[in-house]
Amino acid sequence: MSLVLAMRGILADARAEQTTPVLFHCSMYGYATRALAFWLQRGFVKWKRESPGGPLITMFHELVANGPIWTSPFWLHGIQRGLIRRFARESTASLTSNALYCQQLAQIAGIEESHIVKLPVLSTVGEPGELPPARARK
Repeated sequence: MSLVLAMRGILADARAEQTTPVLFHCSMYGYATRALAFWLQRGFVKWKRESPGGPLITMFHELVANGPIWTSPFWLHGIQRGLIRRFARESTASLTSNALYCQQLAQIAGIEESHIVKLPVLSTVGEPGELPPARARK
């Protein structure tokens, strides 16, 4: 089954509208060996063309790998950057989990840092010492 068919099925099952946002968690190593998920990028481009009104919000996590010259991350770094750049440019909005990823994504994709939303990963925030009543929370 193609990515486009799978997305159509998921959105139909959810009774989604053409304008229903899709949130994509972009952690390339989760989708392909050595983070070279060309199939995923092609699928999203096709889906965006078929659903031009459908917002694609991408949460970028673990942008690109790097390493010594004798390792594959060294040689694949540029290709991974190209995939990330294409995802960012196809996305209606981009999110990252910290300031470093925000800086890297802006540089890779050629977009302003101010156009990237930073949201912390909730599991790294920790539990508060005292939990205020729900009405008092921001």
